[in-house]
Parts: sequence; C-alpha cells; structure tokens
Amino acid sequence: MSSFITQFYNRKNSVLPKEILVPEEMPKDVLSNVLGVPFRTPQRGEKRALLDMAGKNARLVLEEKFRLLELDEQKTTGAMKEITDALGIRPGHKIEAFDHSHIQGLI
Repeated sequence: MSSFITQFYNRKNSVLPKEILVPEEMPKDVLSNVLGVPFRTPQRGEKRALLDMAGKNARLVLEEKFRLLELDEQKTTGAMKEITDALGIRPGHKIEAFDHSHIQGLI
C-alpha cells in the first residue's frame, strides 16, 4: 500500500492534501519524508470513521473483483464444456494469455 500511495501522490500535477490518513501499520515517517505531507492514524472521531469506511470499501471492491473473476472463469469453463460435449471430444487444456501492451500509458 505504501508503494501505491507514493505513486498516486507523486504524479505530475497531483494536488497534495493537508494530511493523509493511513492504518497503524503503515510507515508514516517514511511516507511523510517522501511526500512532505503528514501521515496520521486517527484513534477516534470522524477521521477514524472515514479511515474505517475506506477500509471497508476497499474490501468490498476487492471481494466484488474476485467474484467477477470467478463468474468469468465459470463462464469460460462452462463454454468449453458445452463445445467439447457438442463435438463429442474430451476437454482440452486451457491456454491463457495476457496483453499488457497498453498498461503503462502513452510513449
């Protein structure tokens, strides 16, 4: 998470907030030195509630992402089974590929 925070706030034209709220286990001193913004872990109050809500939201989004990946896998497996059943052949091996040619942006 430290790497993500650093990359997110080190972007060009990024407006830095007055402070950044993070969980207790984060290296606040290191991040503060790198970005020049105070990092805090609130113990109670509205800021603590915001940090807790952000954690819950992150978990929900991650769980939804895994659920969608599982559904996609079930669709792929189901389609392969339908095809092999229709053709009367044994299920074959699955080959996966990943195209990462546009992940880093424009050159």
